[in-house]
Amino acid sequence: MPFFKKRDSPEDEWTLSQGTWSGNPIIVRFNKTVGKRRDVKRKLQFKVKIVVPLHHPDGQGFPVGAEADQLGAIEDRLISDIEKEGNTVLVGVLTSSGMREFSLYTDSPEQVNKNLAELANQIASHQLQFAIRSDPIGTCIRSSLPNADGGSS
Repeated sequence: MPFFKKRDSPEDEWTLSQGTWSGNPIIVRFNKTVGKRRDVKRKLQFKVKIVVPLHHPDGQGFPVGAEADQLGAIEDRLISDIEKEGNTVLVGVLTSSGMREFSLYTDSPEQVNKNLAELANQIASHQLQFAIRSDPIGTCIRSSLPNADGGSS
């Protein structure tokens, strides 16, 4: 089932969590391997946030059926097209409130911006909204995950 799809990379270890965020159900996948790699923390100083609004979420705001498959295909393209140069890594995927958000880190913001613009033009099923900003990997990962009380920590 693509909604819970774990990346195929054997060196990556992912966690899956669910809860509520601002009163809405949320599911988060987080790449635990990234936090253990010092080379990644030093080199990847730019956060890439990609938001994909859902067309037909279920009553809890999650994708179903064909749309879940389409989001899985988008994630596969992000990995194959954006991570291909080895300077960008997918660190988390959040689904809540009728949207899916992909969080990546990179050391090449200009190249990733160009690649994402091209990819957004090639994907017909959904609109990709993205932004890139300076943010050392150690700070944003800890501060962007929702905590148990429904807010951001």
